[in-house]
Amino acid sequence: MAFLFIGIWFSILGFIFILAHLCGISMRKITTPQIFLGLSLIMSFLGYPILFFQLNEYRKAIGLTDPELIMKATLASGWSIIGVIIIYRLLISLSSKSSKKLVRSEKSKHDSSDLIAPDIYRSNKVYNTFWFIVLIVCFFVLIAYLSKVQNIALLEAFAGGNVAQARSLMTNDFKGSHHWYRLFFYDLSWLSSLALFAGALQFNSRRVWMLFGLSFFFVSFCLLMTAQKAPMIFYLGTLFLLYSLLKNNGVISIRSLVLLFVMSVIILVPMYFYFMGRSDLLSALNSIVSRGFTGQLSGAYNYQWIFPQQVDYLSGRSFPNPKGLLPFEHFPLSKEVMAMMHPQLMERGIVGSQPTIYWGEVYANFGWIGVFVAPIYVGIFIFFCNWLISIIKEPIMRGTATVWIGFHLGKFAYSGFSWSLLPLTIGIGFITIFCWCLITTFIKQILILISGRNQKVQGVL
Repeated sequence: MAFLFIGIWFSILGFIFILAHLCGISMRKITTPQIFLGLSLIMSFLGYPILFFQLNEYRKAIGLTDPELIMKATLASGWSIIGVIIIYRLLISLSSKSSKKLVRSEKSKHDSSDLIAPDIYRSNKVYNTFWFIVLIVCFFVLIAYLSKVQNIALLEAFAGGNVAQARSLMTNDFKGSHHWYRLFFYDLSWLSSLALFAGALQFNSRRVWMLFGLSFFFVSFCLLMTAQKAPMIFYLGTLFLLYSLLKNNGVISIRSLVLLFVMSVIILVPMYFYFMGRSDLLSALNSIVSRGFTGQLSGAYNYQWIFPQQVDYLSGRSFPNPKGLLPFEHFPLSKEVMAMMHPQLMERGIVGSQPTIYWGEVYANFGWIGVFVAPIYVGIFIFFCNWLISIIKEPIMRGTATVWIGFHLGKFAYSGFSWSLLPLTIGIGFITIFCWCLITTFIKQILILISGRNQKVQGVL
């Protein structure tokens, strides 16, 4: 069976790269599907040989040892990536002719307006002010959130306290609407920081770099205060991608990628010392590899033997049910699976979660039929988000949206499926970006009007 697994795994991996190449998705060219593909491979596919051959002691100790379940999960993960690429490419092909006509017409309009737009329009003051205001709003929301938190997990880590319980109370077991607070201090602050970074790269002004520096420390605290490790690495990754997009024509250099990897390891090791209680370098490095390559695969494995043997298929009950308006009781899937797998955490007052790649949640609801159909929806979702990004005409804002939205689309690789049915974060992010576009368009037209009147006055004189 080992040879069969090796053959299947390498065949799927090779087919993914060939298909991506044929569909015009390069692993080195930054696009929203490229970000989804990269995160899916790293977090939800490459680690299966580690599970199959039981190369990680921790995953082996918690019972991830059934080769049949690992084989099924490998096939499902492969199809969840391949299916999305196929659907996305089909939609691109179907819309290519109309898109080209739209791009030509819009380009001519955009070019003509640029010719008459005064130089003052290119000032960075309005840009900086808008995104700094967004950051200030996020700051006040953070203050309101922290006023309802008993202990900050980051401070507990340095004080030698109970980090896991503090993190639980700040996230999964938070008494209140955590997602609304998170929308501001986590998501919108991240977006505004990327926008300020893009502005600093574009305008190269000391003032903009100072604003970005403030946003960097603010966002870093917001991402680290719950003693979670991945968000900070993701944040640095978005800065790296945005720099490559704006300064290197969207091409990822191997040298820069290696540098990012080394920096990530250097940052993660102390985190595992303080947050996870690792006592030596080798143990920390082993935990980094285990969490990065096999952490999300635990859910993919466990969902299979829980549903429907232990729990009947949910038939959509894990999907959002805002205010209980729909005729079903919401089933908190990732929390329930974690409670079943690690009941000792509940005894310690810790509410954990075990999310996984999007097909895992679809399987828990509809079985293997849902797994087969789900990539159609995900491909359409990514295509639609990419289309919305294409509407943005300002290069630095379009680059910011590509990276920020791309990483949110990457949640399909590690955070289930149901979040996309009520995509509040992406929706508010797009609204914020389009508000900026409307403001700049309005200011641009006003300045063009003023410039035109001045020209007429000069002509009369």
